Amino acid sequence: MRSNVHRLFFLLDYGRSFHGLADARSPPHVEHSRSDVTRPRFPPFEFWKRVCRVPRQLLEWYHIRPAVERINRPMSLSRPFGKAFSYPILFSLLGGLAGCDSEPPPQAAAESPAQRLPFNAIAFDVLADDIDGNGLLDLAFTTHHASYTQVFLQTSPRVFAPGPKIEEVGFHPGDLMRLPGEDPRLYLMNAEGVNALRVFEPGPGGSLGLVAQMNAPAPRVSAFFRWPDAGLGLAVAPFAQSTLLLIKDFKGATAARGLAYGLQLDSQLSQIHQVAAADLDGDGSDEILFPEPRSHRLNVVRAPSGDDVPTIEVLWTFEQGGMPRHIVVADADGNGTPDLLVPDEVATPSRRAQVNVLLNDGTGQLTPVSIPFPSTGENAKGVKGIRSIAFGQDEDGAGYLLAAAETHLALMRIPQGWSGEALESRILPFAPVGVIRKMLLVDLDGDGALDAVLGRTGSSDSGYILYGPLWDTFESMTAAGVPID
Repeated sequence: MRSNVHRLFFLLDYGRSFHGLADARSPPHVEHSRSDVTRPRFPPFEFWKRVCRVPRQLLEWYHIRPAVERINRPMSLSRPFGKAFSYPILFSLLGGLAGCDSEPPPQAAAESPAQRLPFNAIAFDVLADDIDGNGLLDLAFTTHHASYTQVFLQTSPRVFAPGPKIEEVGFHPGDLMRLPGEDPRLYLMNAEGVNALRVFEPGPGGSLGLVAQMNAPAPRVSAFFRWPDAGLGLAVAPFAQSTLLLIKDFKGATAARGLAYGLQLDSQLSQIHQVAAADLDGDGSDEILFPEPRSHRLNVVRAPSGDDVPTIEVLWTFEQGGMPRHIVVADADGNGTPDLLVPDEVATPSRRAQVNVLLNDGTGQLTPVSIPFPSTGENAKGVKGIRSIAFGQDEDGAGYLLAAAETHLALMRIPQGWSGEALESRILPFAPVGVIRKMLLVDLDGDGALDAVLGRTGSSDSGYILYGPLWDTFESMTAAGVPID
C-alpha cells in the first residue's frame, strides 16, 4: 500500500472544488485551516414555492428553475417558444399560490405489521432521526436518481405526515447524516452532483433549510470520526475516484474545516462504496474502515502520531469472489466492543453469499466467523448476493441481523455470547425482484421492539416499514403467505 498522500482536490477535473487548496506539488500535510463556505441565498419565488408547493409542471412551463445552483438567473413568465402569453395558465399559477393548504394529510396509523410510505422515487438512502424534536423518530428518504430528499414526520406512533420535496440537496445526492450535537440540530448531505458537503437545519412541516456548504469533489458517502487532535473528523468517499478524503475539525454550523488529506488507494480502478469508523482497540481514537471490492480487502486508517501523515493499511483480506462493498459496525456477540460485519455482494465460486463477521475482543484482535445467507432456492433473475444489511439489539437482549437479496429478506437472531454457531432465521420473499440499498433496524414507534425500515427501488411507495417484534412479524407474514410487494 502506498503511503503517498495526495490532495484529493487537485485530482482529475475537480479544480473548481475546494478553492484555495494547494496543488499536487505541495507538501501533503500542510493544508491550513479554512472555511470553504458558500452562504445560500434564496429568491422570493423559492420562498413561495416552499410555502405553497406550486405544481412543478407549471414552473417548468414558465422556465422557472427553483434550484440553488441557478438562483441568480432572472425569472421569466414568457412562453418557451415566444408565442402570446397564456392568461389561463397564469390564472392557474396564481390559483395554486392562493391555495396554500394543499399539503398531503398524515397517513392513518398502520393496522398491520407492514406499512408503506408514499416516497414516489427510487430510494437511495434513508435516515431515522427526531427531525422535528417531538420525541418520535422521523424518516428522511433520499433519491439519487430524481435528486431530492423528503422527510416523513411521525406525528404520533405509526402516523406519518409527508413533507415537501427538498431539492436543495442538489443533483444526484448521496447519504444524509445527522451531525453530532443538539443545539442546533443539523444534517449533512453528501451532495455528489454539485461537488459539495451541504449543511441543513430543520424547518416547519418537514422542510430542511440550507445553512452552509463546503466544496468537495463528488462526495457520495462519509462517516464521522474522532481523533485526539481532529475535533470532529469527516471521512468522505468521492464517487468514481480511487481516493479517501479526511477532514479535521469540521464545523457543522459554518461548514468550516481544519487540515484535509487525500489518501490514494492502491489501484486507480478501486472505489469506496461505504465508509465507517469505530474504536476497535479502546485507545480513544477511531479506526476508519472501508471495504474494497476489487481486492476483497477491508482497509483501515488509524490516527497518526504527532505530525505524521495518515496512511491506508490492510486490516483483513476476504475470500476471492465475494466483492464486499458494505460494512456495518455492531456488537454482534454482546461483549460490549464493536465487531465488523461485511457482506458478500455476490456469491463466490466455492460457496453461496455470506456475511463475513470479524469478532473483536476489545483490544483490536479480530476473529473471523461467517453467517451463511439463508436462501429459498436458486435465483434465476438476479445476482446471488447480499445487497444490504442492518443490525440492531432488541428488547429481549438478542442481536438481530437483517439481510436483503434481490428475492427475499432474511432475519437472523444472534444470542448473547455468540461465537459463530449456526443461527435461527426467518425469510420473507419479495413479490417482484427488487433491490434494497438501505435498511435500518430501529425502534421507530417507541414500543421497545425493533422495527425494520426499508428503502426500496420502486417508483412509488418506496418507503416500507415492518413493525416489531420482528421475529413474530416475519413468522406471521410467512405463515399467511404474505410477500413484500
